[in-house]
Amino acid sequence: MTALAASLAAVDRVRRGLRRRALLVAAAMTIVLLVAATLALGLGDYPMDPWQVLRTLVGGGTRIESYIVWETRMPRFAMAVVAGGALALAGALLQGLLRNPLASPDLLGISGGASVAAVVGLLVFGIGGPLLAVVAFGGGAAVAVLLLVAAARRGQSGFRIILAGIGVSFLCACVIDYLLTRSKIEQAQAAYVWLAGSLNATPWWQVATVAAVVVVTLPAVLLAARDLPVLALGPDAASGLGVRLGFVRLGRVDQEVSLPAG
Repeated sequence: MTALAASLAAVDRVRRGLRRRALLVAAAMTIVLLVAATLALGLGDYPMDPWQVLRTLVGGGTRIESYIVWETRMPRFAMAVVAGGALALAGALLQGLLRNPLASPDLLGISGGASVAAVVGLLVFGIGGPLLAVVAFGGGAAVAVLLLVAAARRGQSGFRIILAGIGVSFLCACVIDYLLTRSKIEQAQAAYVWLAGSLNATPWWQVATVAAVVVVTLPAVLLAARDLPVLALGPDAASGLGVRLGFVRLGRVDQEVSLPAG
């Protein structure tokens, strides 16, 4: 009983340390975010000092300052925060799932599949607006399922998924280059703008759309993320503990969100 109590106490100390470190990191990131918000909302062709920004945010300021902050700069900053957080979450899930720090949506070809679908929809079918983002999401999800099917024949090894994803990524890049070279210059330019992405002239409805997607999928991501520590023990140990590897991996990879780049 003494040894068991000592082990439990050690585990409890480790957990408290992890929680404390998580709180410190969250507090530091919050401070960095506030500083970045002050700079982002104050810099530009119409510079504003931090006091002007704060006064405008609480309802003061002139009409010009209110318009610049709330209608021009704040949507860009909000989109950067929401989209950046979603992409960071996607990368963390993939790295935890495949147990490889190099795993990312672009390396696995998921971003490439979304780009191919978007370019085809834009150049071939003339799709634009919010529907183009839906088409891009479908392309990324299709590549994710293709990777799982390709790697499922021999145990769904993380290394096989990564190798298959690298091949799919290069294939998608070739398809995009071919479509761009065969299209008109105006269409190719529009496709390049969409692929490169931009936060310029971001309206609030786009921020609300991306935020809604993140909010809807976040509970499912958090629920599924409970199995990641078990998966870190290896596929054999995870299977022995009752984790359904195919189901978990399908849930993780298919939860990659393809955000509208343009």
